[in-house]
Amino acid sequence: MPSTMRLQRWAQRENEAGLSGSEAIEVENVGIPDQVISAGTEEQTALGGFKDHQLQVLSLLCDVDAVAQFLGVRYAILATTIGPPGTITHTGDLTQEIFAGDLVRLEGTAACDGVYRVDSDPVVGVTLAAGVTFITLALGQALPAAAGPVGTIARVCSQQVFPYAYTAVTVTAATGAITYTGDLTDKFVAGDFIVIEDSTGNDGYWEIDSITYAAPTTTIIVNLTPGGVAGLPDNTDDGNFAKCRAGIALTAAVPILWSIEGGLNNPFAQPGPYARAPLFNAFRGDVTYCMVTVPGAVNGNFAGRIGTNAIL
Repeated sequence: MPSTMRLQRWAQRENEAGLSGSEAIEVENVGIPDQVISAGTEEQTALGGFKDHQLQVLSLLCDVDAVAQFLGVRYAILATTIGPPGTITHTGDLTQEIFAGDLVRLEGTAACDGVYRVDSDPVVGVTLAAGVTFITLALGQALPAAAGPVGTIARVCSQQVFPYAYTAVTVTAATGAITYTGDLTDKFVAGDFIVIEDSTGNDGYWEIDSITYAAPTTTIIVNLTPGGVAGLPDNTDDGNFAKCRAGIALTAAVPILWSIEGGLNNPFAQPGPYARAPLFNAFRGDVTYCMVTVPGAVNGNFAGRIGTNAIL
C-alpha cells in the first residue's frame, strides 16, 4: 500500500521572509524507527532492509548529537592477517558486494573491531580464489591482531568521501603528523576522519587527533584507527588526503532531510571517482542495518522516516 511522505524546507537570513518549499513523495514502503539510544552507547535500529537505488526519501532526527552509520549485509570472517596491509578472508564470493575503495566494518572479532578502508586498486582490493574472498586493506591499514573464524565484515553503505583532496607536504610516521602549505583549520577539526590515497605506505582511513596552523603550514596529527594509537606506517612525503565520513552526523534537534525529488545526491550511492560498483547491482545495494551512536552523557531520542519504491 503506497504511502505519501511530505517534506518542508526553508532558508532565511535574520528576519527576512526567506525561501521555502515543500514536496510530497509517494513511496511503497516506509520505515519508522522511534528509539531511545542510551548515552555513551551504539545501538542497532529498525532502519534498513532496502536497496540504495530504491531510496526515495530519508529523514533523520535526534534530540542530542548522534551519528547514524548504515551497513550492508554482515558476512562471517574466515581469518584475518595483521599486515600492513591487513587482510580479511570469507568463505564465499563477495566480489559483487564489497569493492576496492570501500569502507568496511569488522564486528565481533577478538581484537580487530572497527572501520577500515579496502585498497583502492581494483586488482588488489577484493579477489576470489578457490571459493574464498580475499579483502586486502589499504597499504597503511594494519589489523591489531590476527584472528581465526571470529566476527563479521560488512560494507559501510553511508561512506561519503569529499571530492576535493589536499596534497601532503611532509609526513612524520612516528608522530602521525601531516603538513600542508595553507590554512585548513576551516576545513577539518579534531574528530574528523580522512582517507589517504596515492601514498607509499599510508593509504587508509584515519582519525584526526589535532589540527593547528602556524603560517604558512597546517599540521594535522592522525591516530591509527581503530585503537587510537598515534602514528603512521611510512615516513615518505607523498600522498593526498580528503575528508571522509562513515556515517551521517546528526546535530541535536536538527533534522537531516533528503529526497530524490530535491535534486540532492543519494546519501548511500557514492558519487564521483569512488563509485566503482556497477549502476545496477542486485547484491551491492543492500542497506541492511542502521547503527546509531550517542557519544554524550544524555540518552538520545532517535527518530527516522525512510521511504523506498520497488523497482521491478
